[in-house]
Amino acid sequence: MNRTLKKDPNERYASAAEISKDLKKYRDNLKAEELSMLTPLALLRIIRKPKAAGATAACLLALAAAGTWFYHRQSKVRWAKERALPEIQRLILSTELGYANLPKAYALLAMFFGVALGNVVRGVPLDASGYFFLPLWTDFGISGELGILDWYTVTTGLAAFMILVLHGALWVALKTDGPVEQRCRSLAIRAWWPTGALIVLITVLSFRVQPQFC
Repeated sequence: MNRTLKKDPNERYASAAEISKDLKKYRDNLKAEELSMLTPLALLRIIRKPKAAGATAACLLALAAAGTWFYHRQSKVRWAKERALPEIQRLILSTELGYANLPKAYALLAMFFGVALGNVVRGVPLDASGYFFLPLWTDFGISGELGILDWYTVTTGLAAFMILVLHGALWVALKTDGPVEQRCRSLAIRAWWPTGALIVLITVLSFRVQPQFC
């Protein structure tokens, strides 16, 4: 309206077509506002505003950072799946490095801790300085000249080994599925009765070794 009332003819509309074109744009803008829709032109005008431009730039930077982080993370996941895990499996099964004997080493470690617990329950002779030294074994008895290994400590070592076997099988069965779960469940079922029998046995033997526990 202001343009049509300009005094200078050059500043006024030159034809009715120009007026119609501006009116159409104005009507489209009104419709977009009424429908709460953003047209490309309206969006561009909003982005050009200083406050909106800063927020838009921050959002774009955040999206770029998130995209970069996700790309690097996926690269690490692919590297772990395609290279690291196969290499670890190869090393574990490699006979050159001796990793094939790891299960036997873990079994011996479990029995070692069980034997150590058996020595604590049975008792060890301390010298004047508070230390003790025992041979690995003597006559496998629990009286007289003691050794680290006797019938009681060996039994506690076997019990500790079976308890850890049962615990490990149940834990893996809980965390996996498919054939691995089935094998672990089968192992847990087979290990249950020997483990229970050994627990009862070391309980009875512990009362015999240390009657004051009764």
